[in-house]
Amino acid sequence: MLPAFGNVKTWNLDRATMISIRPAAPPAPGTAEFNRALDELRDMAKSRTREQFRITTYWADGVGSYTPPGHWNRRAAELIYEKQFNEIRAARVMVGVNTAMQDAGIACWETKLYYVLPRPTEVDPSVTTATGIPNFPAFASGHSTFSAAAAEVLSYLFPDHAADMQAMAEEAANSRIYGCIHYRFDSEEGLKHGKKIGEFAVQRGQADGSD
Repeated sequence: MLPAFGNVKTWNLDRATMISIRPAAPPAPGTAEFNRALDELRDMAKSRTREQFRITTYWADGVGSYTPPGHWNRRAAELIYEKQFNEIRAARVMVGVNTAMQDAGIACWETKLYYVLPRPTEVDPSVTTATGIPNFPAFASGHSTFSAAAAEVLSYLFPDHAADMQAMAEEAANSRIYGCIHYRFDSEEGLKHGKKIGEFAVQRGQADGSD
């Protein structure tokens, strides 16, 4: 979660490629698009449903708990058990998922510190959140980027569960909107970014003969 994490070496893509797929700039504060996203959160803070609060809490976790990658590791382990993979295949699944998520974290943090977009509560302190406010910039959503990368790898390895994986990633992304700590464009762009990063992990697995 520290500012220099975007400088860590990635597993499945080089730095030049990482920079080339960085999301385009988010809407600037004060623009019509930005204000629409902020208005959505103002409304969300007043009308959040019990189900939206449950989803927010599930994905928010806490210090020392799962955090987004932990949820995806657990899901990967469940699928490995369901398919009765041997130790080597199980290890390969975990390598693909976790290198993708590590790359997603690095790329996301490079993006966050490149744009340094303020959180919704920094723009409008009256926005009431449903979870703690992370101490780093908003754009793009880490939950969305981690989750889309993991979902891309698991969808490839377990195609019969692809729809479930994509739905899980979208829920993780939406949880940050429901919690009012991310604008919708943070989550949407994070999902797109994470999917691209996950594709590199799949390509590496195909190329090294472990597919």
